[in-house]
Amino acid sequence: MFDRRTANGSVGSLDATGCIETSADVVIFDGVIKVKGRPNLTSSISVFTGVFNFCTGETLSFAEGDLSDLPDSQLHIDNQLKSGRVEATVTVFDFSGTSSFPVSVNFTWAGTGPIQTVSHDISKQRVYQFFYSYSRTQSDQRSATLSGNVALPQATLVATPDNSFATLGSFKQQQINIEK
Repeated sequence: MFDRRTANGSVGSLDATGCIETSADVVIFDGVIKVKGRPNLTSSISVFTGVFNFCTGETLSFAEGDLSDLPDSQLHIDNQLKSGRVEATVTVFDFSGTSSFPVSVNFTWAGTGPIQTVSHDISKQRVYQFFYSYSRTQSDQRSATLSGNVALPQATLVATPDNSFATLGSFKQQQINIEK
């Protein structure tokens, strides 16, 4: 069983020359995963940053990092996809320069617009001769506004309606396996 909520946020800015773009993409997960036994509460954040020179076509920096098991005080997404928030510092690894650096994220999402739902039921699927799988999935998504900032060593990116993109979503999957 999976019951996870997600929030995605992207923010970017150009320098005064119009050549150098600095951007950050943040994905957070909050929810429950159950394979066997008791469900596990999980939360995580993934951060991707990039610095690109449009005038020369050069990637100056591309970095990514993850952090798991954040407490509710640092990361939370509302069950109804009305809001989300994260406040965390993630160490990212720069693949361009082979170094690591901290990125501080302080984002708040506010859901806007209708929730779009996609459901899929598989009532009976024969996987092997004596093994059947029944599953149901549902995914919900809505657009969101983003506020807050991402602090990189070289710049602080502040989210505005003009330089950011955000969504809130959820994914639920239930599956039952039967051996005959």
